[in-house]
Amino acid sequence: GGQRTRARQTAQLLAAQHGASRYPPKKRAAAGPRDLRGLRPQDDSEEARYTEQMESLQMIKWYREGQKKDLVQQILTNSLTTEYHIYPRFGQTLWFEHPVTNPLGHEERFRIELDDPELRLVTAGPEWAALRRALPPAVGEVEAGSGVEDDMIDVDPVHGFQTTLAARERVLVPFKFLSLNAGRGDKGLPQGRTVAISFVSASHGHIVSLLQVHIHPRPFCVDRSIRFYQHEGEIMKRTIQLLPALAPLAPAEVSSSLASEGGFLAARAFHGPKFVHCVDMGPGGGGGGGGP
Repeated sequence: GGQRTRARQTAQLLAAQHGASRYPPKKRAAAGPRDLRGLRPQDDSEEARYTEQMESLQMIKWYREGQKKDLVQQILTNSLTTEYHIYPRFGQTLWFEHPVTNPLGHEERFRIELDDPELRLVTAGPEWAALRRALPPAVGEVEAGSGVEDDMIDVDPVHGFQTTLAARERVLVPFKFLSLNAGRGDKGLPQGRTVAISFVSASHGHIVSLLQVHIHPRPFCVDRSIRFYQHEGEIMKRTIQLLPALAPLAPAEVSSSLASEGGFLAARAFHGPKFVHCVDMGPGGGGGGGGP
């Protein structure tokens, strides 16, 4: 494993350091992989030590170059990575915006690589605007002065989601999360997970931004449970009457309601559409349909 490899490399490093001490100080100070070749061994034992030392030096050189490459790659990845944490509930819509900048000096197309059934990219301008009006973002705040761009995201059946940015241009890319998974197990919660979103240059293949979304499911609120039982092979028909919801009042309506109701606030009934999602909680059951 990794520990055995590091132990072997450390032993080779120590052996190389001790072996170099048998050369005079002047020669040892200037000795390198090429210089050691000039110090020809006198017998078989010297030949074996010389070969072993050369192999150790080559191993040290290879190890140091590999470590530098991994370190540089890790630094670049960390500088390009952003992490978001969201805490969704069953049936709750969450959304957020992620800024992306074109670091190149020319116009470039970027692929947005995302593979998750519940976290998706918002591609329609009207939907983006509706989310901004109805809900606060799950991460951060809406940037002042930023607007909604129509047709910013191109949907290609082959290459997926793409967007075109001018040199040094910065845009906000919207995402929406909605889960209709009621969960399984004793806790009744789905497992948390991390979704990676990559913004990749279509021409060069370089990742210019990497977003990691950590999803932490939360218990959902149950107002009422309705259970139905029907014999096998029969069609179940039931009618559920949903009472009108209470819609919030405007400020002018609040003051008039307080005056007319003798100090009690009365909300008006809201007769808009309601949506019900039916979930089969039995073994092997999947999500059901819903409708207004």
